[in-house]
Amino acid sequence: MNLDKCNDNILLTIAIPTFNRSSKLKNLLNSIHSSLSYGKNSSCVEILVSDNCSTDKTLNVLKHVSYLPKEYKFTYSVNNRNYGVDRNYMNAALNSSGLFVWFLADDDEILDTSIDYLFNLLNTNLNVGAAFVNYFTGDDRIATAIPVKNDCYLVDNFALLTSEILTKYSMASSVIIKTSLLKKESMIKYVGTAYPHMYWFANVARYTSSLTLIIRRPLFVNIHPGVFETRKNSTKRESCPFDFYLYAHLSYIEFVSYIVDFDLFPLSLRLKLYRENISHNLNQIIFHKITVKKYDVIAIKTAIKTMTRYFYLSPLFWLVHIPIILLPSFVAKNIEPHRWKYLRVKHAFGVFIRKIYGQY
Repeated sequence: MNLDKCNDNILLTIAIPTFNRSSKLKNLLNSIHSSLSYGKNSSCVEILVSDNCSTDKTLNVLKHVSYLPKEYKFTYSVNNRNYGVDRNYMNAALNSSGLFVWFLADDDEILDTSIDYLFNLLNTNLNVGAAFVNYFTGDDRIATAIPVKNDCYLVDNFALLTSEILTKYSMASSVIIKTSLLKKESMIKYVGTAYPHMYWFANVARYTSSLTLIIRRPLFVNIHPGVFETRKNSTKRESCPFDFYLYAHLSYIEFVSYIVDFDLFPLSLRLKLYRENISHNLNQIIFHKITVKKYDVIAIKTAIKTMTRYFYLSPLFWLVHIPIILLPSFVAKNIEPHRWKYLRVKHAFGVFIRKIYGQY
């Protein structure tokens, strides 16, 4: 691609779906604008914001950015109603002008040189169908989704890709896809799963003949506001029969089963995914129990039905998970502090071992 002056030849669209988070969106857009102001490839980048009919000051933020002097392309659209998170992500992707679309959440923090670095990588790997972007999992910028080794490398096998990143692309901002490989008819079937981007990414990586790029250098920071805050904010999201995050977790369990079923994963990888999945399951059960306002019979019945279908062979599931989800919330509240102490010790030990073997 000619980098002298791209004009309408956009290589990268940064698609930002948003809803009622004007202050966070403003911070992100200001950061991106500052980064692109001194970037060499700004004219080949599009920033696209898809507003899901916000009722706060989001429109004012978008208008302000549109008036700023800039070389990059800035596009925004406002939905006439709230279509839900999943459909908003799909619309953002389908409206992208770039050869590649990078989904970026409005509450993530982009690092200063990330866009230029990513642009140059994609420009020298135009044959890839998708890319995974590593990220920091906290504002201390220590822990990352996957270990930081070499900057990046290509894989042509979905099992190998999965063994390297597992399901860390559950974070939507870690996903980049070639826009020509995204079609509405194949995307819309996953709207409502809470993780449509995972299906889009996995299907492109598995079923197209193109390569997948794993970018090990962290390019953004995911700052988790905390369990209670996320549960509180979930009440503002589209309607769900019960706790949105528990509903999303059940969809996540279904997704893991989906990718295991459609590829011939070796037994070691299947076990690795199973261990990760059941650990994630315990987290979500406890998070649900300590934040839910009342004993939700519908949520518990639905969760047990789905979880049993996938974890029925696990003694841990029957001895720990089932009692916690069935018993009153105070049981989970008493267990949680001790569990976090154990997890901190386990994490510290894991970091120590990886340092010995040169993985950090």
